[in-house]
Amino acid sequence: MLSVSLLLEFLRRRLSGLLSVMPPVDSNVNLLINDAGLVLEAQGQTTTVISAPQSASSASFLIRAIFVLYNSDHDIIWQSFDHPTDTLLPTQRLKAGSELVSAVSETNHSTGIFRLRMQTDVNLVQMEIFSFERSTTNKCEPKGLCGLNSYCALNDLEPKCICLPGFASVNPGDRTAGCERNFTAESCKEDHKSIRIQEVLSTAWEDVSYSVLSLSIKGECEQACLQDCNCDAAFYKDGLCKKQKLPLRYGRRNPDESNSALIKVKSTSIRTNTDRNEPAVDKKKSDQLGRGVLIVGISVVAFGLVTLAISGILFHKYRVWAYKRISEKTTLD
Repeated sequence: MLSVSLLLEFLRRRLSGLLSVMPPVDSNVNLLINDAGLVLEAQGQTTTVISAPQSASSASFLIRAIFVLYNSDHDIIWQSFDHPTDTLLPTQRLKAGSELVSAVSETNHSTGIFRLRMQTDVNLVQMEIFSFERSTTNKCEPKGLCGLNSYCALNDLEPKCICLPGFASVNPGDRTAGCERNFTAESCKEDHKSIRIQEVLSTAWEDVSYSVLSLSIKGECEQACLQDCNCDAAFYKDGLCKKQKLPLRYGRRNPDESNSALIKVKSTSIRTNTDRNEPAVDKKKSDQLGRGVLIVGISVVAFGLVTLAISGILFHKYRVWAYKRISEKTTLD
């Protein structure tokens, strides 16, 4: 016998949004088939899971995991095959007026943020985001594909969500959950020297600037943001410095985009590469350390060579002196 929890998990995966807001159920629930269709009964309250056009008397799973409801004559009155969710099975059709709804993530099959609808005019469109015909070119184009404070970048033509430097994923299994700062933002007036700017190149974002400055170089934009306690980030492009507050939305990488995103981070949070997670190394200190090691090494080698040369000279002089002594002794005898 299939447990209620397993059946609900199947329905959660297969039925478009019907169970997206239903919390996990415990063992004290009943799944009933009645005149309304398929009903969940818990703590004296009932919730219609599947509304059937006729009174249902039984249910079954068919081949290819199709869930069906039957009437008293054993005729199919409802089947999951007619209600696709985030996937189309072989031979399954998306009828006019029907739609596919994306899952939140690969592990969370609740209703996501995208809907692909077959309109009655036979046009297939992604609702309220962008035309399906433009989707085959850049999979990072849909706004909202990645959550707050993250941006989308293509990896082998597949979209990947990357947190801004100084940020960490809220839920690694859900790219729409976005990212949050992995450090506590202190007052920039009290501790401004520990704050640095990390640049993210070639990215586009939603522009909700609270201040726009005309500055000739990017370094001036960085300083303007560092000196402004309200500034969490700034966009610099074509001589304009646009100050931003968190969160940043709708980020995506575009090699043709000349915009630079300047992100405020703690000095310990700076990355040498925004797509990697290795701790950053202070380049200046590293260079100084490298020069120090090189100088010490050269000094040791030079000292060794000088010592060896002096030893060789002294040894040679000793041999000459010893030879003269032997010669003089032989002559005297």
